Amino acid sequence: MNEKTVPVDALHPEIASSLLNHIPDAVMLLSVEGEMFYRFAFINDAAMDCFNWPANVCGMLLHQMWPEDSQGIILKHCREAAASRSSITFNELVCLPQNRTARQMVLTPLFNERNLCTHLIFTIQGISKSSIQKTQIEMDHSFFEAFFTHSVDPISLWTVKGDLLELNPAFKKVFGWEEGAFKTETALHTCGFIPEDKGEEAEIFFQQMIQGHTISHYETQRRHKDGRLLDVAITYLPIKNQKGNVTAGAISFCDISETKKLERELRHVKEQLELVWNNTADAIDLFTLQGRLLHINPAFTSLFGWTKEDTEGERPAIIFTPPHLKEELQQIRSQLRKGQTIVSLETERQKKDGSILDVLATYNPLKNKAGEVWAVIGVYKDITKLKQVQAELMQSEERYRIIAEHSHDIIKVLHSNGQITYASPSHEKVLGFKPDELVGKIFFNTVYKEDVEQVRKQFERSIAENSMCQVQFRQCTKDGSWIWVEAIFSPVSGKEGLVQQYIVAARDITQRKRDEEELQNYASFDSLTSVYNRRMFTEFIDKEIDAAKHSCRSFAVMYMDIDKFKEVNDSYGHEIGDELLKQFVQRLMKATRKSDMIARMGGDEFTILLSDINSLKEVTEVAERIQQELRMPYHLQGHMIRATSSNGIAFYPHHGESTQVLLRHADRALYKAKENRNTYHIYG
Repeated sequence: MNEKTVPVDALHPEIASSLLNHIPDAVMLLSVEGEMFYRFAFINDAAMDCFNWPANVCGMLLHQMWPEDSQGIILKHCREAAASRSSITFNELVCLPQNRTARQMVLTPLFNERNLCTHLIFTIQGISKSSIQKTQIEMDHSFFEAFFTHSVDPISLWTVKGDLLELNPAFKKVFGWEEGAFKTETALHTCGFIPEDKGEEAEIFFQQMIQGHTISHYETQRRHKDGRLLDVAITYLPIKNQKGNVTAGAISFCDISETKKLERELRHVKEQLELVWNNTADAIDLFTLQGRLLHINPAFTSLFGWTKEDTEGERPAIIFTPPHLKEELQQIRSQLRKGQTIVSLETERQKKDGSILDVLATYNPLKNKAGEVWAVIGVYKDITKLKQVQAELMQSEERYRIIAEHSHDIIKVLHSNGQITYASPSHEKVLGFKPDELVGKIFFNTVYKEDVEQVRKQFERSIAENSMCQVQFRQCTKDGSWIWVEAIFSPVSGKEGLVQQYIVAARDITQRKRDEEELQNYASFDSLTSVYNRRMFTEFIDKEIDAAKHSCRSFAVMYMDIDKFKEVNDSYGHEIGDELLKQFVQRLMKATRKSDMIARMGGDEFTILLSDINSLKEVTEVAERIQQELRMPYHLQGHMIRATSSNGIAFYPHHGESTQVLLRHADRALYKAKENRNTYHIYG
């Protein structure tokens, strides 16, 4: 007999245990923890035999052990029994091990001296091995009905003659079409649902399906009832009888509009990156640790003379490191092989014609999934002229001034203590300061205060190593604002080899920084409402799941949309529809907590992540605030519009332990809430 735990306050636990272990029905005692959790306190031998549970199951939570296919229903009845304070009898088909099934179940609440429900007695009757085939058929049919009705993907059923049998709710929700539109004499491949240029292919695939062929995930387009074209992936699935004859066909659709939109966005980002690669003034190459060039940009060819043709075929690697820097090259490869980045290395490189250039080189190793360095990106700045300027400065400061005063870059000369001893005339045009307003001041006092520490460290490191360095920071202007600059600090040493002064050559990169920030925002935020987009929201849920697993915390996901939003667009136009979406988000922000995250999933669908929740009540309070806030009418361009919202809620881990499952269950709860509109519904 297996070990079990009996409540300490039970009367004669040995007698109760013995009696319960000699009855054929499965009996379990569940301790009630809060409003959502139930823990096994006692299980008789019949229950242990039915479920093949391990001996240590006592003490574990009900949802951890119960079969997933009926888990949600059982937990729902547990909550009802505890709340109603009376026994509940219900019929539920549960698949057990060893081909057994159970049907009738009874839940009886037990109360302590304070009249609080502390335990539930869970009895399962009617456990049987008979009629397995019939039960399986019933289960298969029930499963099919449930899948067809609750699938988030649109599905249509057709006869082999091309007559519509049925559309599932998701089909009507995604495409807007009703069954009546397909029950006319109009053929499937020529009706308004299928674009004219897609009609022939639809007819071909339909014929292949009724001939017994399955066509999986074919990407094409279908038309929404409002005229919009949606990108979809279609699967044609023949339905066969026991003799193998095709009796019907199921056509399922997966809306991939968001995926296609993301692909277009990524293609745009790729084009932008290629634009930078092809038009940047810096020479860039991609090479292996063995020295073979894999790819070079136009600036590389312009600077060094090597062309793309020089990198093709099985010819030996292009060597443009001068022979006298062999040891330096070995050291560079050693660092890169370890995955280390090399920044602003002052060195020399050899052009195709054999001449030597002074360059500032930066190397970034690229790693594969195994963490191995498979290639390196090198970026080179030609500092030959700057080196010449340094050499000339050692001979004649006046010659340097002539060069500096005709440069578009802002150039300073600093004493080793950081004091400005010279400022080029370009400072007045770029920063608003006249040169004599800067001379004598400490350079770090002209740097934006949040960047001072970073610049100071680079400055001190450059002094210690007597080497050139490159740094980006914000430079203060005379009117109190700031601009982004990219500066090269070049040390100038005296005869004793000690750094006596610095040449700082900087250029304005503010626009480049803005472009980079816009690209980042474009990839993370919704352009209309400025909240996070679908990609960022799913990444946040993934991180929240990892955190919740380690801290045993719970969180909730809300899936919302605006009731009858299409009617607003149709009646008032998309401009007012867009304004409604913006004000809708503003109201969500007002009704939610600061820690909650809002995202737009597409169209009028939004999601909210409520992290680190302690109770169901805490979530329902937020849901009530949201509903109350959204019931108020909107005033849009002289129109008063009433547009309520429906809300579906799912909890982690109770309703799912993965991002996909949580979102799917929250969406199903939303679909349930849409039956009445202007309310919220918790999954289950």
